[in-house]
Amino acid sequence: MIIKYKYNVLNSIGVQESWTGSFTTVEKAKEWYNKYGKEWEEQGRRLVFVEFEAEAPKTEEELIFIAECEEDDKKAKRAMNELRKRFDKSYGWCADCDGMVVKDNECCLNKFKL
Repeated sequence: MIIKYKYNVLNSIGVQESWTGSFTTVEKAKEWYNKYGKEWEEQGRRLVFVEFEAEAPKTEEELIFIAECEEDDKKAKRAMNELRKRFDKSYGWCADCDGMVVKDNECCLNKFKL
């Protein structure tokens, strides 16, 4: 697990709601707070600093498995987007191979073009 940081806001009934994205270091979180958080608190928001465990980034093989086998289309698309962003922008689903995940240059539809 990876430790990350964020700020939540206390809503009108005292329940914490996520307010920021996550920060990889305490320093980045404090930098955000100094730049924006103080202003939000001056406007009446009550911010709470939160340390939490984030899931470690998935491997290329894990993301391929999710993109190919996940029944939830949104999760499969997120896995494909992460594959393209972190590993190779040419990743895609082969329309001729029942949705197998391949790189563009490895796809059977591109290998045998006439």
